Amino acid sequence: MKRKIILLVILFFSWLTFAANPTIENYNTIKIERDSVENKNVDSSYAKIPKGITAEKVIDNYINALGGKENLRKVIDRTTIMTSNINGHKITMTIYQKAPDKMQQIIDLGAFKQNIFFDGSKGVMEVEGKKLEVNGSELEKLKYESTLDLLTNLDSIGIKLKLDGIDTVKGKDAYKIEMILPSGTKWIQYYNPQTGLKVKESKDITAPQGTYAQVTYLSDYREVDGVKYPFSIKQEVGQQNIEFTVSTIQVNTGLTDNLFEIK
Repeated sequence: MKRKIILLVILFFSWLTFAANPTIENYNTIKIERDSVENKNVDSSYAKIPKGITAEKVIDNYINALGGKENLRKVIDRTTIMTSNINGHKITMTIYQKAPDKMQQIIDLGAFKQNIFFDGSKGVMEVEGKKLEVNGSELEKLKYESTLDLLTNLDSIGIKLKLDGIDTVKGKDAYKIEMILPSGTKWIQYYNPQTGLKVKESKDITAPQGTYAQVTYLSDYREVDGVKYPFSIKQEVGQQNIEFTVSTIQVNTGLTDNLFEIK
């Protein structure tokens, strides 16, 4: 049971910084069906897009809704702590990030702990005394999701955007944006036209057991030092829903590089 829970938590984290490759053998995996939204014919939704709205404009509105480029670029490091409870198991997740692209994630279930590192070039997952390297397309995802200023540097990084119409998220219209990585991997994101904030994200995760779709819902945005962050994160994983509540976010506390060192 604990291994299954850990796998789901690994898949969960990509809303903020991570999409890891869960390569531990004998995990009890769950095949995740794609959100029905992904399979809809969205051609008619283009007629609903206001004149002048492009994918780049949607992202610019999102950046402004979060607090603006200047405030985003002021974030040199960030520590996020969130908790959840799955089948009676309390999970605490702590995420350390440092610009430009260093990250460590700690998942704590008491007797069971797991660490994920990205030091700027290499990604490793440590669990039950084993070190497993992240490779291929999952390493690319990990790199970009570990990048603190990703949104303000999409062009220089080589990430392309495509506005794919207007869809519905929890009964409300949302702009559907394809974020296309240099490798061709696509992240699907949904933004509220009124608030500008991201409300949903859908991504594929590739593991030896197969390819999985994860859908994450973001809400309860709160401001921390001039930047808004979602404090409620809900993820659909097959028939199971996982809900995390962010307890604290601290920025610019002076995190040192040795916190992200892979030994």
